[in-house]
Amino acid sequence: MVFILAVIAIVLLYAPTMGTFNLFIPFACLLFNMIVSHNLGLQRGLMAGIVLTFAFGSYIIYETMIINRITEVNFAYIAWLFFFPLSSILAGQLSLVVSNYRRELENKKSLEQLVTIDASTGLYNSQGFFRKLEEEFVRAKRYKTCFSILLIKMSNFDELQVIYGEIDSIKILQSVAGKVELQTRFSDIKALISADILGIMLPETNEDGARIVIEKLHQALDRLTTEIRGTKKVIRIKPSIGISSIKESDTDVLEAYQRAKEELNYDRG
Repeated sequence: MVFILAVIAIVLLYAPTMGTFNLFIPFACLLFNMIVSHNLGLQRGLMAGIVLTFAFGSYIIYETMIINRITEVNFAYIAWLFFFPLSSILAGQLSLVVSNYRRELENKKSLEQLVTIDASTGLYNSQGFFRKLEEEFVRAKRYKTCFSILLIKMSNFDELQVIYGEIDSIKILQSVAGKVELQTRFSDIKALISADILGIMLPETNEDGARIVIEKLHQALDRLTTEIRGTKKVIRIKPSIGISSIKESDTDVLEAYQRAKEELNYDRG
């Protein structure tokens, strides 16, 4: 900022003596040089600054000694010779700072994903799910919108683990997660809350709309084709699905979640 103010001050101070061409053309070249340095990096920016410095220095010599158009080389002419490489350094350093900041944001985002994403299914884990629930609850209260929560409990998952073992039961779980993805929207939040319970948050969906999703899920999960040990097998999933929609009287999102959890006891597919 100080550098830019200094350049503007010199432009305004020497504008009457240097003329429009000799003053504002270098200023335009300076801005171009800073853009090049910021976008292409410090090294290429310095090369561009050196080229501009050489070109402007040659122009001053030509105007002064060959055609005598410039009768006096004042401070502004000399200052431009330093401004070009200096602007390359400043813009290049700014580019490095911005790049480092972006990298830190990306690393932070990646770290958050590692913390909130279940590695086996690619769905949110319980921490990520409840974080999204809280965000949606606040948004729904603020804008007077609705959303619904579905909880899917695989009632026979313990039996499947005993029959197929831990590794193959994870494959079954991945297949269930894939079916859930196909039967829901991209904007819906899907999560593996525990080993045998999946959660789905349906934004902008009332209870009637959520019940349509439940019917689709029951049909999709009734019989699941999964490749186990090189052989495709039809797995009988026994899902219980609990439903809850937000109410105006809810003061906490856990109230809606608890209602969906209680509904698991009543749904038997």
